[in-house]
Amino acid sequence: MPKILPSRETAALFKNRLVRATLLDSDVYRELADDTRAVYQAALAVALASLAGVAGHFTWPYIPFSLPDFLGEYTGWMLWAGMTYTVAVLVPVRGKREVGFTTFFRSVGFAASPGMLAVFAPIPGLNGVVYLVAYVWMLAAMIAAVRVVFGFDRVYLAAVVCVPGFPVKVLITAFMTMHF
Repeated sequence: MPKILPSRETAALFKNRLVRATLLDSDVYRELADDTRAVYQAALAVALASLAGVAGHFTWPYIPFSLPDFLGEYTGWMLWAGMTYTVAVLVPVRGKREVGFTTFFRSVGFAASPGMLAVFAPIPGLNGVVYLVAYVWMLAAMIAAVRVVFGFDRVYLAAVVCVPGFPVKVLITAFMTMHF
């Protein structure tokens, strides 16, 4: 019978990577770029951050799960990642590593982990602050991951690559999570 659930070691490794990515540990981004088995973990990290973003839309005591909200969060992040990769590939920087999208995705997928802070957004009076902190922290994590994956020697080069797509992520997420 095939094993569906991950082993305890795999679950512990996943949790460890989420925490380290949230703490902006550059070693975890290097580790993820080299681990070809981490693609599904990266996708799960993005999905969990997206679910946490949906949790921020809840109003107590009414707690619905909204597929459009989840798709808005996930799509916004994926478009941001795609734009970031495209800009990183096109920017002419001496010494930049050639990286495939899968390698890129393994690292930046975990850069979504600070977005899990959005589970605290339903707390009365904290909604805007929680989202601001979560999104800015995700941007910082994306910059850290891009810097490591592409081998940029300066943080500002990674920021130049990541920042243009960030407003797109915010706007797409905001638009797709509006309830008409």
